[in-house]
Amino acid sequence: MSKSSGPISAVSVTARRISIRALLVSTLLTVLVLLLLITVLNYTFAARLTRALSVMEEETARASIALEVNKEAANVLAALAQGVVTNDAAYFTQIVKEAGQALSDAEGRLAESADALPPDDSLRIKLYGLATSSEDIYRLTILLPRRAEEGKWWEIEQFERSLIPYYGRLVTESADQVRAATVERRAIAVAEVGDIRYKMQVTPVAAGLLILVVAASAVFITIRSIARPVERLTDTVARLAAGRLEERVSVGGAAEFGHLATAFNEMADQLEISYTQLEHRVAERSRALERRAACLEAAAEVSRAAASILETDRLMQRAVELIRERFDMHYVGLFLVDEGNEWAVLRAGSGEAGRAMLARGHRLKVGEGMIGWSIANAEARIASKAETDTVRLVIPELAATRSEAALPLRSRGRVLGALSVQDDQPDAFDQDAITALQTMTDQIAVALDNAQLLVASQTALEAERRAYGEASRQAWVELLRARTDWGYDYEHKSVTPAYGDWDPEMQRVVQQGASVQEAASLSLDREGNGDGEHTLFIPLKVRDQVIGALSFCKGAAGADPTRSRGSDTDPGQTIKPWTADEVALLETLTEQLGVALESARLYQDTQRRAARERLTSEVTARMRETLDMDTVLRTATDEIYRALGLEKIIVRLATGEANDESALGDTTTTAQRGRTLQEEVV
Repeated sequence: MSKSSGPISAVSVTARRISIRALLVSTLLTVLVLLLLITVLNYTFAARLTRALSVMEEETARASIALEVNKEAANVLAALAQGVVTNDAAYFTQIVKEAGQALSDAEGRLAESADALPPDDSLRIKLYGLATSSEDIYRLTILLPRRAEEGKWWEIEQFERSLIPYYGRLVTESADQVRAATVERRAIAVAEVGDIRYKMQVTPVAAGLLILVVAASAVFITIRSIARPVERLTDTVARLAAGRLEERVSVGGAAEFGHLATAFNEMADQLEISYTQLEHRVAERSRALERRAACLEAAAEVSRAAASILETDRLMQRAVELIRERFDMHYVGLFLVDEGNEWAVLRAGSGEAGRAMLARGHRLKVGEGMIGWSIANAEARIASKAETDTVRLVIPELAATRSEAALPLRSRGRVLGALSVQDDQPDAFDQDAITALQTMTDQIAVALDNAQLLVASQTALEAERRAYGEASRQAWVELLRARTDWGYDYEHKSVTPAYGDWDPEMQRVVQQGASVQEAASLSLDREGNGDGEHTLFIPLKVRDQVIGALSFCKGAAGADPTRSRGSDTDPGQTIKPWTADEVALLETLTEQLGVALESARLYQDTQRRAARERLTSEVTARMRETLDMDTVLRTATDEIYRALGLEKIIVRLATGEANDESALGDTTTTAQRGRTLQEEVV
């Protein structure tokens, strides 16, 4: 009995499995057919709805065009009536033609709308009737302006009394017919839209109910067949997802669920192993990321320091302190190569050891020790165990060092020095730390190189500025030497040349190079106001060189502007001292005056240089007009005499026997004035 139950059970399970599959497939096919049917119906309804809505829009547009034609026709009639009253032909023509153009445009749109209808459509006939009526009115807009220009106002008035009301009624009746037809058609379209919308609402509901019934039947049968094993599997999966990785599914029931349970248990075993390994890897990665983040943060701080600090000593000390603090190192030092590239000199160091070595001027020969080796080879040298490195030198202040890294300071293809990083623990440097340290070292090197370039460029710029200022000063000295009294006074509403000795205050301003304010008041009140005048002296500078001074005198408020400087003011008048804004404005204007004077001087120098070059070119061209030696000598002597206005010129050529300097040729000028040219050619 027990032996025969096995095959029967297997057959029933197989049959049940097949029936469930067939049920699911048939259910799916039924749902798909229903969905396809709903889709086709909805597409059909949507197409009909689109057509109905299009008809509504077209009829609305036709009604709108008909109303527009009726309105424009009324506007034309109103324009005719208004123009007749004025008896002004130009005005009449203008308003009638404007109204006629608007009517013509509306009539064109009406014709386009009518052409879109079938030839046998009654609405098309009505639209053309409206167009014909509006065309008659439009012809009046062409005919009547001509009559107005001819002065036939009586004929226009006759048209207004007889034909114009007729045409107006005709257009209005045609427009009403079109509007009634479009309203009727639109009502039909609205009814069709409502019917389609009702069907579109009812059809999905009916199909949905049918699908719901089919799905409910399939679900009910499926639950009875497979729900319980799946529920057990789901509970186990939920517990497994909650973190209970030891949970397993009991193997039993149908063969399919047995295979599924076995596969699930194997998956759970692999998941537990993978999760354990993942935890270890995540912990390792977290530690690596924390260290890398610290390295990046340190690199960012060093980069900010390099960008914000221009003083090299302060920058180097700040960098070593940041690296020691962020990397938790025992000691960090920075070496720079001297000018002879022979010694690496310690320029910054952290802690007591760094201060002690800086105090005794610690340095290493290039090529010796880890620092010297790194500089000579332009490569980093890492000693994970300091005592095993044969190149490393032992420093008394750093006896506790167990690992060390020497990193070169490289910028623009050359080595500026090296960075020494030491720790009291072995194997303190992994690859991430070395990469971050080298990056920071390169940033420090670039910052130091840029600082050196900045100092060099500032020095060169300052030297160039001083040289150019000195040249400008010499030019002004030569220019002012030829004219001692060079200046102007503005007084009594006139500008006159300045003569005589300088004001002592102006001389003092020229010597000091700074503005001076002089108060020459008779009496002052608490606010600094008083009778008299205030004088402001400002130096006139060109490229930081003082070439003169300006004096500004401010009299009493309300005083006569023609009163001379130093004269007594009227009683009761007060004077305000120079304000800071006034002084700043005058100093700015004085500075611009210096710039303008320097530009004028440079322009004069350019003009003189151009004239000199032009004169040289002309004299040279005249001398080269001939190849005869006598003519060349005569032409040269004559042109030089005329060009320079000399008193006398003597040109001599040496003989073959003459070797003394006097026979080699000279040019002599004397104090004797005359117009005679003397030449001696031997």
